[in-house]
Amino acid sequence: MYSMKRIGQFLAGLACIGWHSMSGQEQSTRDTRVYAIGALSEVRKGELEATTAISKKDDIAFLFGAGPNDSLRGEVTIIDGEIYLAQVNDAKEPSVRLVDAVRAPYFVLTEVEHWTSSGLPEHVQTLKGLEGYLQMAYHMNREPFAFMLHGKIAYLKYHIAGFPADQSAAGQDPTSYTYTYELEDTEVKIIGFYSPSHKGIFTNGDSNVRLHFISADKKYSGHIDELKTGQGEMKLLLPFKPKDK
Repeated sequence: MYSMKRIGQFLAGLACIGWHSMSGQEQSTRDTRVYAIGALSEVRKGELEATTAISKKDDIAFLFGAGPNDSLRGEVTIIDGEIYLAQVNDAKEPSVRLVDAVRAPYFVLTEVEHWTSSGLPEHVQTLKGLEGYLQMAYHMNREPFAFMLHGKIAYLKYHIAGFPADQSAAGQDPTSYTYTYELEDTEVKIIGFYSPSHKGIFTNGDSNVRLHFISADKKYSGHIDELKTGQGEMKLLLPFKPKDK
C-alpha cells in the first residue's frame, strides 16, 4: 500500500527546477504531474482492498485528488490539502465531513501550489463540452493534467459510492452500488483530471475526465456525472501557464 509520505517523497524527488517549457505551456517549480494509484478496472472485478492511505499528518497542503473511499463506501475529494469525505446515511441522504485521513482502492492526485486562471468560454456549458474544449485547447503530447472550476453551476448530477458492508464483492461489479443526487444554482469548487490514457484507471471507458466537487457551504460533495455551467458563471484554473494567454 502507498502512503502519502511515500508519495510525497516521490513527488519531491521529481520536482522541477525553475520554469520550463512543455509543449507550448509553462509549468511551475512544484511538480504538477498527475499520479494514479490502483485502478477502477480492478475494483470492478471486486478488488476493494485499499491501495493508498492519505493523511494530514503528511505534508499535503498543496494536494488535490479524487477517488472512492475504502471499500467503496463514499467519495473522497481533496482540495488544497483538505480531505472531504462524502457518504450516504441510513436515510439515503448525502453527508459531507472533513477528515484527517482516508484509505482508497484507487486514487488520482497531484500537487499544485499556484493555479493560473484561464477563463472558460461561454459556449462550454456541459461536461462533454468541457472535455472537448480541454482536448482542443490544452492537451499536448497526451500528458494528463489537473484542472479546477470555480463558480456557480446551473445544474449538477453526482453520485456517491455506497457498497453494502454486509455484501461480498465477489462475482459482481461493486461500482454499480451508487446513490445519485442533483444540485441547481450552487456555488462549487471542482477538481478535475484530464487524460485520454487512463480509461479504466481513474476514468470510465467513455470519458477522458474525472471530476469531484465540494459546494461552497461544504454541505455537498461527490463524483460528478453531469454538469451544466451556465453562461459566464465558471472560472477555469490550470496548473500551467499557456504561452499565448
